[in-house]
Amino acid sequence: MPGRFAFRNLWLATTVSQVGTQISELAIPLIAIVTLHATPFQVGLLLAVEFLPIIVFSLLAGAWVDRLRRRPLLIASDLGRAVILLSIPAAHALGVLSLIQLYVAGFLVGSLSVVFDVAYQSYLPSLVDREQLVAANSKLQVSEQGASVVGPALGGSLISLVTAPLAVAFDAISYLASGVLLLSIRQPEPPPPRAAPASTAGVLGEIAQGIRYVVRHPVLRALVMVSGLIQFFGRIVMAVLLVYLVRDVGLSAAAIGTVFAIGGLGFVVGALLASVVSARLGLGRTLTVAAVLASLSPLLYAAGPRNLAGAFVAAGFFLYGVSAVTWSINSLSLRQAVAPPAMLGRVAATMRLFSWGLIPIGSLVGGLLGSGIGLHQTIVVGALGGLLASLPVLLSPVRRLKRIRDDPLTQPDIA
Repeated sequence: MPGRFAFRNLWLATTVSQVGTQISELAIPLIAIVTLHATPFQVGLLLAVEFLPIIVFSLLAGAWVDRLRRRPLLIASDLGRAVILLSIPAAHALGVLSLIQLYVAGFLVGSLSVVFDVAYQSYLPSLVDREQLVAANSKLQVSEQGASVVGPALGGSLISLVTAPLAVAFDAISYLASGVLLLSIRQPEPPPPRAAPASTAGVLGEIAQGIRYVVRHPVLRALVMVSGLIQFFGRIVMAVLLVYLVRDVGLSAAAIGTVFAIGGLGFVVGALLASVVSARLGLGRTLTVAAVLASLSPLLYAAGPRNLAGAFVAAGFFLYGVSAVTWSINSLSLRQAVAPPAMLGRVAATMRLFSWGLIPIGSLVGGLLGSGIGLHQTIVVGALGGLLASLPVLLSPVRRLKRIRDDPLTQPDIA
């Protein structure tokens, strides 16, 4: 199968699964809030558990991905997530659904998502040329962020029509469809660039090598610091935002889905404009502006009066979507171009750990603050803290980069 058809199927697979994922991201917390009457801390804990595998497994997943073919890992991850999610509507039908099951399911799905995301980011460069990375990542982000518009609206409607537990089944079906599409890719995958190490010490050494590479790399270090700060303070806000909209503002599931769908248009706009803006402003300026706007966006959540909270959340989410996706596409493409092929998995895993690994910590902090100082007050704290997120890129060589073909650094010593 020609490369363009292989990429097309990867594109379709991620699109289908992302729509389903957006449904679950709304449905599962609503199950906890509405059906199981969870407290703000319990909701924050649920969000933390879903992202805890990033801390636990990211580095090991990176080592695996660099030693194995990526497509089988993607397929296995899709099928495993489908089975786990189907257990939620099944337990609800039997009358035995509990918060414990949601925690376990969230952890297991999150673990497989870690493997999928690291493998997917490492698989893409084998399907397209280096010069096509920004365009390919832009297309993937258009679909992913389009799902962020369709998914919440569809999820809100499904939850209203068939209840939240049954809506989760649609996410499971989307993972099955994604797995089938990935199975249909026939383009031969290059063999793993390295032989598997013979000992645990060898694996740990390779993991340490990946960490050193990122930490010593002036561009990658700045990128991961920005992402980490945005995720940490953003998750403080997100841990309580849904509870705030349901309990303090009084929005229905359908209304909340509409709010996030409108805001999600920003993700689509960002995905469509990322490569255009980068070509006009230059890579470094694009990343700098995107980081600044992403760090400012939560202020709209905090500033909105209660009777207009939905509109302010939609506006803030729109601004975040435009800036975050522009940042994500360009920073991911830069990282894929800079990292050596033999280290793509470990570099991806290291950056994921040090950025997304702060999500469960931020979620726990947000849940604790929400229970202690109040929901809106917690949103204000997270929004003000997020203003720090753009500083690493402002103080780094990133802002001076012109385009992805530039050699932005001397490769660091990773021995």
